[in-house]
Amino acid sequence: MKKLFSLLLAGLMIVSLSACSDKKEEETDLDEYLNDEIVIDEYTNEVTGETFHFADVTSDTVKITKYEGPDLPHAVEIPSEVSIEVEENGVTRTITKTITGIDDLAFYALSNITEVKIPNTITLIGDMAFAECRQLTSVTIPVSVQELGQAAFKGCVNLKSITFEAGSKMTAIPDAAFMHCTALESLTVPGNIETIGKAAFQGCESLKSIVIEEGVKVIGEQAFQNCKALEALTLPASLTEIKASPVENEEEAKNFNFWGCEALYIENVTVPADANSVAAKYIASLKLQNKPVEEPAA
Repeated sequence: MKKLFSLLLAGLMIVSLSACSDKKEEETDLDEYLNDEIVIDEYTNEVTGETFHFADVTSDTVKITKYEGPDLPHAVEIPSEVSIEVEENGVTRTITKTITGIDDLAFYALSNITEVKIPNTITLIGDMAFAECRQLTSVTIPVSVQELGQAAFKGCVNLKSITFEAGSKMTAIPDAAFMHCTALESLTVPGNIETIGKAAFQGCESLKSIVIEEGVKVIGEQAFQNCKALEALTLPASLTEIKASPVENEEEAKNFNFWGCEALYIENVTVPADANSVAAKYIASLKLQNKPVEEPAA
């Protein structure tokens, strides 16, 4: 009799657990459905006067499509999430969505932004997202960013420093990404970035030092053209291609990547010891001169 009771009790427990499991799954499905139905299209910070506009990416993630802020110069701290309260059948609950993207042109030409803090929830920064933000002075690309759009920071003429966080997941700096950032003074491209796109740093006229770390494989056409102040350059053994511009004269095509780098002399270029490496052969083809010896004043 006791054995039979134990078996019956075990059976009831299994049924009970199964019912609880089904209930939890139903609640989870309901939450996902409700989140999917609720759209958070904007958020205004009453203290700072900033408004962020959003579009859904998934049921629980959004991207910034537009930013509006004070007219005076100011720093922007992008939140990692946005929340709203909704009332359903007399019950108030909070809906929270994670901010994972910055859309194309979201901050385009906002000349009053001096600094931007990007949270480590952001995985995508779109095309021209911060282009022509002419007062922006520094930017750190967080480790979470997997994709940077074309011309994302093009024309940020006061941008003095670019930092890629250690362990960055980016594999490419796209075409024209930092083109005409004329205040940029030094640059280190980490080895996780395999490709530097066409004209990525073209016209960075104050850029004095470039270190391209081991791991980078491709430098695109005109990548560092007209970096007039460039004095020191380090190229890695990992380079497999330094692309030439499509012009008739082959030697001229090679020079187009560093054309206009008037301050670059051969003694300040570091290449692999292997003379047959892509980097060493490329620099040899440029026929860079030695820095002229300055004669002592009379």
